[in-house]
Amino acid sequence: MGASLIRVNVDPLAGEDEDVRKTLLTRLNALDDETRETIHPVLLRWNRARFDIELICIVDDLSALDDFLMDVVRSVEGVNNTNCHIMSSGFVFLGGMARARMASAAGQAIIGATVDLNVQPGTDRQVFEQLYDLTEADDLRKFYVFKDFASAHSDMSLSLIGPDQATVDEYVQRFVRSVDGVVDTQTVYTHGWAMLATDEELEGLLAPFTP
Repeated sequence: MGASLIRVNVDPLAGEDEDVRKTLLTRLNALDDETRETIHPVLLRWNRARFDIELICIVDDLSALDDFLMDVVRSVEGVNNTNCHIMSSGFVFLGGMARARMASAAGQAIIGATVDLNVQPGTDRQVFEQLYDLTEADDLRKFYVFKDFASAHSDMSLSLIGPDQATVDEYVQRFVRSVDGVVDTQTVYTHGWAMLATDEELEGLLAPFTP
């Protein structure tokens, strides 16, 4: 089996949010070489409204995922619960990744949005193709689009990078929710993030998912 993109949602206990984020970031930056052979953290981002944390990783060997979650993520003091999306079929758009990296380096206040989609069975391929082909703008880019059928709550996941929530909301309403076959969407916004891989590392890690 090839590489998978893993999306880990971390829910901290009330009052422990910032400590959990800092501890998790420290642990991810200090991963031992053995873990890094199969688990490759890419991005940590956080939702300032809900105080949730989202970790994006590339995983080469899913048999190593449980130990990583138990030993690195779930053992952080103050973590209330976690849930994990394992997505093996999809694309990462380097333009969106570059936009996120530049914004992170410059301290720009842009927003990330993860749009989980429920899709009418039988229209899956057409919907996925239309999500892949969605138009972009200079200030709004696609980050990734993946099938997410293993999830209990969604069928596909689309991640966007935009200047503010209003712009993303309008984009989702006009271009995403209007796709024939999309039954419903739920959008979660992240307002800050930390890149966990260098440009050189990202180029290799994302190669299996690059259009």
